Amino acid sequence: MKRVFLRTWFVALALFFILLGAAEFLWIEFPTHEETAYYQQFRLGGYRYALEALEQRDNSPDALAELEERYGVGAILIPVEELPEHVANQFVHSFSAWEETDAGEFEFVKTHVDGVALRLGPFNSYPSLPNTRKIAVIAIVALIYGVAFWWTLRPLHRSQRAVVDAATRLGGGDLSARIQSKDMTAAPAMATAFNDMARRIDMLVRNQTEILQVASHELRTPIARLRMGIFGLVGDQAEQDGRLDELENDLVELDDLVDEVLTHARLGWDPEARPTDSLRLASLVDTVLEDFRPMAEQIELRMETRIWELPPVVGVPHLLQRALRNVVANAMRYSRSVIIVDAWVEDEQVFLTVDDDGPGIAVEHRERALLPFTRLDENSHHGMGLAIVQRVLTWHGGTTRIEQSASGGCRVLLRWPVDVPEPGPASKPT
Repeated sequence: MKRVFLRTWFVALALFFILLGAAEFLWIEFPTHEETAYYQQFRLGGYRYALEALEQRDNSPDALAELEERYGVGAILIPVEELPEHVANQFVHSFSAWEETDAGEFEFVKTHVDGVALRLGPFNSYPSLPNTRKIAVIAIVALIYGVAFWWTLRPLHRSQRAVVDAATRLGGGDLSARIQSKDMTAAPAMATAFNDMARRIDMLVRNQTEILQVASHELRTPIARLRMGIFGLVGDQAEQDGRLDELENDLVELDDLVDEVLTHARLGWDPEARPTDSLRLASLVDTVLEDFRPMAEQIELRMETRIWELPPVVGVPHLLQRALRNVVANAMRYSRSVIIVDAWVEDEQVFLTVDDDGPGIAVEHRERALLPFTRLDENSHHGMGLAIVQRVLTWHGGTTRIEQSASGGCRVLLRWPVDVPEPGPASKPT
C-alpha cells in the first residue's frame, strides 16, 4: 500500500508541475493575438508618445536620445526586413511586437515611416518568485496532494486487506470466510463476487465430501458380497455356477455405482456455460422409450402426440437423454401399468413430465429424493438416479420437481429455458 501511495503521489506531483511548466511555456512562446492585444492596451499611451516624438523630430538622434532618457532603455530604429521572423509575424496582426532574449525583453513599434520599426529595450524580465517561496509552494502542493491521495486510497487499502485476509482464511480451509460489506466500501461488487465464490466453493466441497462419504459406505456392500462370494466358491458345479452369477451381478452393481458417482461429480454447473445445441425433443423421448420397451412386459410406455408438434429446443442431447433414462427407469420400478411422457412449451420454458401410476412419493420425502444416495425404500437402486437428473437440469439452468400424477402416482417435472440457440460448438459440463 505504501508503494502504491508513494508512486501515485510522485506521479501526480510530476504531472502537476509538468502541466504548469507547459502552460507557462505556451503562454510565453505562443501567445495568441487576443493576449497580445490585451497587454498592448496597457502600453498604448507610451507607444503614442514615442511615435509622436519621432514624427515631430523626423526620427532624429536627439529624439531617440530623449526616448532613451524618458524610458530608461535603449531606443533605435530598425528596418522591418532585418527583424527576427517571429517579430515580423507579430507585425502582421498588430502595430507592435515583443521579443524575449538573454539580454532582456524588447518592444517593437511600427513608425510613420514605412519599412522602419522602433525598438525599445531591453526591459527587465518578469520577476520570478524567490527560491524560498518556490520551495514553500512546492511543499504546500505536495502536502495537499498527499492528503488527498491518502484519503482516496485509504478505503482501497482497507478493501485490499479484507480480500487478502478472507482469501488467506479460505485457502487455509476455513470455508466460512466471508468479506464484510463495511470493509469493502471502495469495491462492493468485489465483495459480492468473492462471497458468491466462497459460498459456491463451500457448497461444492461439502457436496463432494458428502458424496465421498456415502459412496465409500455404498461401495463396501458389493465389495463385501464379492469377498464372501469368493470365499464361498466351494461345493459342486451347480453351486459354483450360482455363486458366479451372484458375483457377476455384484460386479454389475458395483460398476453402475461407480459410473453414477463419476457422472454426478462431472456435472458441475457454470452459469456462463449454457447449452447451445438445438434438438428435437420428440426424437429424444422416442429413442429412450424404445430402449425400455423390451424390458416393459406389462407396462405401457406412452408418449403424448403433441410432443411431435414442439419446435426445436435447447439442450445437450446426451445429458438430457441420460436424465430422461433415469426418470423412466425410476418410474418402471414402481409403475403398475402405464408410464406417460408429456412435454410442452410455456413462457419460454420447456416442461417435460414423466407420470406413473405407482404409489407415488410422500410430500415430505420429495425434496430428499433428489439428493445423492437417498433410498426411500428397498426398491431404490443406488439413490443416484434422480440426483443426476437434478444436476443435469441445474446445469441447463432449469429445475427438477416431484409432484403427484393424475393417477395418484409419481410425476417428475423437468423444466429448462427454451432460448434460441446461438451458432457454435456445444458447451461441455465440467
